[in-house]
Amino acid sequence: MLPYYLLVLAPPAISYLLCSRQQDKKRRIVMSMLLFFAGYLLLLCLRDISIGVDNRNYSHIFEQIADLKWDKLADVEMEQGFVFLNKLVSTFTEDYQLLISVISMIAVVPMAIFYVKESESSFLAIALFIGIAPFSMYFSGLRQILAIAFVFPVYYCAKHKKPLLFILLVLAAMLFHKSAFIMFIIYPIFHIKITPNKMLILAPAILFIYIFNESIFGFLLRIMGDKYEEQYGELQATGAIMMIVLFAILVFFAFVIPEEDKMEKETVGLRNMLVICLVLQLFSPVSTVAMRMNYYFLPFVPVLIPKIINRSKQQYRQVAMLATAVLVLFFVIRFFFTASTGADILQIFPYKFYFE
Repeated sequence: MLPYYLLVLAPPAISYLLCSRQQDKKRRIVMSMLLFFAGYLLLLCLRDISIGVDNRNYSHIFEQIADLKWDKLADVEMEQGFVFLNKLVSTFTEDYQLLISVISMIAVVPMAIFYVKESESSFLAIALFIGIAPFSMYFSGLRQILAIAFVFPVYYCAKHKKPLLFILLVLAAMLFHKSAFIMFIIYPIFHIKITPNKMLILAPAILFIYIFNESIFGFLLRIMGDKYEEQYGELQATGAIMMIVLFAILVFFAFVIPEEDKMEKETVGLRNMLVICLVLQLFSPVSTVAMRMNYYFLPFVPVLIPKIINRSKQQYRQVAMLATAVLVLFFVIRFFFTASTGADILQIFPYKFYFE
């Protein structure tokens, strides 16, 4: 478990030691984020094939695609972007470890750039990342993490109002995982302004969605067509109630704590995506598909929450500081407990290097 412990604890500790002065706060945050994502990328690249429940299957797919001729790639029933990347890597090497490394770099670098640029915290951002963002999934879901890599440039296209490039990037992401179509909602979601008063109006609708989540999800599948209904129509409980409660608390926190006059459009847009996280999470007890959809929005939460805390109302400053300590302790302790017990459905604990 030592690699995971070092990943979580070393970056903020080192950055605080090297940048201890108050005026070095931004430099400290940047250094901490760089160290964290460099370590994260290293663990992803050097992991053994046994780390991640889907890895062995992807290894077999890589071998099969490597044996195909280029003109036969279209016959593979899988997203063609992923098929092409497998074939491209296989022309240089038969080593699956190199494919893991290439995919890890493509997936992590855009996210690291986003966090370095946007984070207003170090330890809190890391704690939220390992607790809320799809930390474990990056060790397993190769196709989807490639699609998620597009969400960060997609976000900036929405922010800077570049609709054509936005559409092209979402379509490109869908070449790696079809679930990426959910990113189309980022553009309108970013530009609407959900105020605390509007959230009071939306609250009953959110409760309604939760109560009738199974019926609503089944109806949406029927609308999407027979193919989706056949593939995802068998609804299964996933026991994700705790995360629903957590997101409900975070949404409440994000609308009550901050001074609205201090909320820039970017922060409001990120807060809107937190609401989407909650809505998608409402369907997670019904099907894992909803959780897959949520992966595209969850990486924004660790950046949002520190922004909310830094813009808190004067009367809530102490509450905001307490919330910071509680969130850090909760997610770090929860992560270490999960790591020590190995209780992870994606089978990433204990960590093992490929050369062991």
